[in-house]
Amino acid sequence: MDSGCQAISAPPTPLMLINEAVKSIVILSDLFTERNQFEWMFEVMSELHRIHPTEDELTHQYLVVAISKSAAIINLDSNMIERVTKMIDTCLKSAHQSTKVATLYGCLYILESGMSEQAKIIIPMVTDYLLKQLSSGSCIHANSQQHMMVMLATAVYLMENFQEELRESNFSQTILQVDYDVTLLAPYGIT
Repeated sequence: MDSGCQAISAPPTPLMLINEAVKSIVILSDLFTERNQFEWMFEVMSELHRIHPTEDELTHQYLVVAISKSAAIINLDSNMIERVTKMIDTCLKSAHQSTKVATLYGCLYILESGMSEQAKIIIPMVTDYLLKQLSSGSCIHANSQQHMMVMLATAVYLMENFQEELRESNFSQTILQVDYDVTLLAPYGIT
């Protein structure tokens, strides 16, 4: 971890080295056992997200996972929650599909964390995104099976665990119809 931190903070660092260091920290975070390790990851990755060029989508897709994963573990104050929420909103609007996939994985970390304040803030953004993406006819013929699978996984997780928050919307009905279309009709070319 120390070499990853040194690689990130020593200017001028080549972009690929930064990308590999961030990716390594995300992978190594599966071995973290202490809250201070996740706090460190949140601080370092948040700072890198703030100063790193947004054009580097490859690195930003790992940054969003790292920040979301650490945010799901540590207790965030309202300022930090706002920064994470803004990052998620921006990344869901990205033109790059890999960033959207990574953002949905990050959202799953937050939703699965059980921290209701953070989850309640991102649920409207995530449901809006999923409804827009899944209710369009093009989702059945999506270019990325991974994107489709993480969208459906997120939708099902929301329906199973946040029924109260979704009660007022037609989210569940729309998702179930799309799931029916995707699993039964699309393999036969029927849309």
